Amino acid sequence: MTQQIPLDFNQMVVYILTIMALGTVGAAALKSDKSAFWWFAVFISAVLLFKIPVVGRPLSAEALAGAGVGVVGFALLRQLPARGAIVSSIVAILGAVIIDELRVGTTWLISNFNWIPFKGHLTSTVIGIVDTLIGAWPFFALSILVLHLRPQRPRRILVWGGIGVFVGMFTLEWNQQYIAGRYPDITDAVLALLAWWLPWFYTPLRQEIRRHHYPDLKGNLRESG
Repeated sequence: MTQQIPLDFNQMVVYILTIMALGTVGAAALKSDKSAFWWFAVFISAVLLFKIPVVGRPLSAEALAGAGVGVVGFALLRQLPARGAIVSSIVAILGAVIIDELRVGTTWLISNFNWIPFKGHLTSTVIGIVDTLIGAWPFFALSILVLHLRPQRPRRILVWGGIGVFVGMFTLEWNQQYIAGRYPDITDAVLALLAWWLPWFYTPLRQEIRRHHYPDLKGNLRESG
């Protein structure tokens, strides 16, 4: 008789918050497309199906439940005004990052803090490198959502936001020295900062965001001001 693996509630919450926020970013990319919800649902389903041969094992209960609840959560976000959906998604991203950083790992080993950026990453497997880069996407999404709010003092937001991202991630990584099964690494803080900066310094993307009003997630264009 096989032993039943308990549900990792924290991992499920990370899935839920991440998918809700990703849906809002996707709606921004599709602008006024009324079918954004269905495109997003198909995209999440495809990602989950693609993950099976890549990981080499069935999808976890956390992934399935998190994806389902996350898509429903995104559907609820579609009922909010644009600004409310953006702010809610920003909170969701920050919540997902904090919960994920504080989770206990799969082993009982404790690691010292790595001060050398990208140490070991160049010799890691392709999957390991991709996983590291994927870990920085929340801050890219966070930056895009903040730009959609059209801050009145963008340079100040760029600088102080970057400081907040780096200090916040550094603090969370530093704390992983005391969490079993985690590898505290300065690289994650550096990548988070670079991901935050990218939309601000990549002019075509920044201009595209400023050129159109953020869509009401129900499908009607409405200025979030």
